[in-house]
Amino acid sequence: NDVFQRNMKTKVSDVVKNPQELMVGLKKEKEEEKKELSKEEDFDTYPEITEKTKEKLKESGIASLFPIQSSTFKHIYDNKDLIARDLTGSGKTLAFCLPLVERYRKLEYFTPKKTFARNLYTVIMTPTRELALQVSNELKKLMHRENEYRVLTVYGGVPIEHQ
Repeated sequence: NDVFQRNMKTKVSDVVKNPQELMVGLKKEKEEEKKELSKEEDFDTYPEITEKTKEKLKESGIASLFPIQSSTFKHIYDNKDLIARDLTGSGKTLAFCLPLVERYRKLEYFTPKKTFARNLYTVIMTPTRELALQVSNELKKLMHRENEYRVLTVYGGVPIEHQ
């Protein structure tokens, strides 16, 4: 601790006069952060998500966005690169599929009931077959008449006819 304090211009004891005060302040910040996050999760705060897509999500049992989805939606929708981590089952797959599909719809890349004339291709690479199938299933769940597209899932370990 002495070596640490010698290399600093301000002593640690000067910065944190009352550690209890600091902990209370951090706790309040966390509570406010949680309140704000729960506001963001509601579909109504995302005008980018169409009513049809909201219906499809509700059919799948999703009534609001999970924290990983709400915290990454606008970033991905605005076509910005992102690295996000979260626990298994937290909704990461939908976190990137949903804004991707809604962005493509906004840009009119989908041509309902017509040939896919724009030749838009998106490649999503996954490390396992199970994850590839999960991504494919999430993308298929988001399909409706306003955003028709095709999903082709290719993976190893089985004959190509079964894919």
